[in-house]
Amino acid sequence: MSENSVKLTKNIPVAHTCDVLVVGGGLGGVAAAIASARAGAKTILMERNTFLGGVATAGHCCSVFNCMFSHDHELLVKGLPFEITQYLAEHAGPGVTWQKHRGHVIYDVELGKLALMDMVTESGVKVLLGAACADAIVEDGEIRGVVFVGRNGLEAVSAKRVIDATGDSDVAALAGSTIKTMHGKSTYCFRVGNVDVDRFIQYFIDHPGEYPDYMDIEWTFDDALAQYRENGTFLFPHGGGHQLSLVKQACADGRFSEVWEDIVAMDAMQMHAIRKNGTVHFITGFFTLDTLNSDEMSMRIQQGKRMAVHVTNFLRDTFPGFENCYLCSAGEDLGIRTSRYIEGEYVYESKMRKSAYRFPDSVGRALIVTSKTLNAGEGAWGCQLLGDDYTEVPLRALLPTQPAGLIMGAGRSISAQNPGVLRVMVNTMVIGQGAGIAAAVSALENTAIGETDYAKIREELVRQNVYPD
Repeated sequence: MSENSVKLTKNIPVAHTCDVLVVGGGLGGVAAAIASARAGAKTILMERNTFLGGVATAGHCCSVFNCMFSHDHELLVKGLPFEITQYLAEHAGPGVTWQKHRGHVIYDVELGKLALMDMVTESGVKVLLGAACADAIVEDGEIRGVVFVGRNGLEAVSAKRVIDATGDSDVAALAGSTIKTMHGKSTYCFRVGNVDVDRFIQYFIDHPGEYPDYMDIEWTFDDALAQYRENGTFLFPHGGGHQLSLVKQACADGRFSEVWEDIVAMDAMQMHAIRKNGTVHFITGFFTLDTLNSDEMSMRIQQGKRMAVHVTNFLRDTFPGFENCYLCSAGEDLGIRTSRYIEGEYVYESKMRKSAYRFPDSVGRALIVTSKTLNAGEGAWGCQLLGDDYTEVPLRALLPTQPAGLIMGAGRSISAQNPGVLRVMVNTMVIGQGAGIAAAVSALENTAIGETDYAKIREELVRQNVYPD
């Protein structure tokens, strides 16, 4: 042991073997693991938390932006993104009525954890929880598995193919892939309980114009109210707090502030309300950090918890229906938008997200979404406009240049001009399912992922309802 390093030499037992190992149990990893198992591969899903979901549960971002249906309400993104969202809605959210509405599919975080675990295990996937990836096993230019740390110390999983669904390209970085970094805006999410949600919604009914139409997503208060009356979930859009008189007046009076410590846009105030259990989920405030610095990550999580208490106290004193609210849960993880991503065989360009690109090695569809400012209020945010066509995701963008046998399974870690371009939940599930299918077919065919007969991958994509027959 020296002042700057420790040399570790020990025999690490191989605890598990499989065809396909998925590292990271967020929605991308869940989709990858289910797709791989359904394709016939022996599959293991490894997750460092003690539950699945990633940002969707540990990050407390408890809603799926519905970018599966086109502007004309045609279902264009199918397969596991639709199936997983449907499962969450039925077991933890509003039920099947979400399909009739734009906006977000809002669900309960704790019920969502159970739903995702049930769905994965029902597919025949073996799940390792509380298992953090510590190193990659690379031999002769090919990844052979990973070393993880759990309750038994260091153990290994041997795998024919590995899917990096960590979101932060952890496996790729450990395996020696060429990596890029981009530290963008991050958030910390939390939930308040004991809210009279009906009374809160009544405020907007009694004060026409207070709800910011066409802010962040393409809908109005009438759309939000119709969804609430039918299924009991309500979305107040991100950035909407800038337009809300309750918040603007509090900032003018000095009772609240757009900046708290060094967190900015504290008045963004995206809210997801659930009438059934009287909870409201919040995303508000942005900060920038080095997402690869453990000390800074720890500091930011503690700061986020203090911020959640600060906002909850403000809500209790200011918002109708929140008079008896309390902070009922806060994120285990930060909401990181961009961090570390691969430099791969092919770069997915930002323009490919905005028009109908087609690729000969496509592994999934992403609905075309563009942004335009439609709200006339001061400081209005852009509105995400759903298109009537889809773009495709090429397999090549999921493959690092090295080592062989590794494929990316999360939206913000693929080889892209802008790593955030496909980061939203639906798109990361699209990428996860495509990666799971490609890895499974490659492992079963005993061919390199990028050299596997695409017709066989396409056949499985069709079978799993990614593409029509």
